[in-house]
Amino acid sequence: MPGTQDVSASTFLTKMRLVGLPVVAIFEAPWSTPCRELRPVLEQLARNFATKVEFRAVDAVEYGRLAGELKVWSLPTLVFLRAGREARRVEGKLPFETLEAMVADFVSPPRD
Repeated sequence: MPGTQDVSASTFLTKMRLVGLPVVAIFEAPWSTPCRELRPVLEQLARNFATKVEFRAVDAVEYGRLAGELKVWSLPTLVFLRAGREARRVEGKLPFETLEAMVADFVSPPRD
C-alpha cells in the first residue's frame, strides 16, 4: 500500500527489547484530535520518567501493518512493553494523573 511502512510486529518487538528500559509505545495518528491532545501529557510523562522508561511514538497510519499485527484498533493506544513483551495496554485519552500512576506502577519493582 503506498505511503505505508512494512514493519512487522516481531521486528518492532525485537527493537524494543534492545532499548534497555521498559517502553511505552504510543500508537497515534496526526489527524486524531485525542492523539494531539494527549501529546503534551505524554511529553511531560517522558520528562518525569526519563531515566526509568522510554516513550516511543508510532504513527499507526504509516505503520499500519505493525498496528494491525499488534491489534491496535483504536487511537490513541499505549502499549506498555517490558523486554519486548506486552505488559499492559490502554486505549483512549486519559487524564495526566491516571497515566502518571500507570507509568509509576509499570516502572516499580514487582511486588511479592
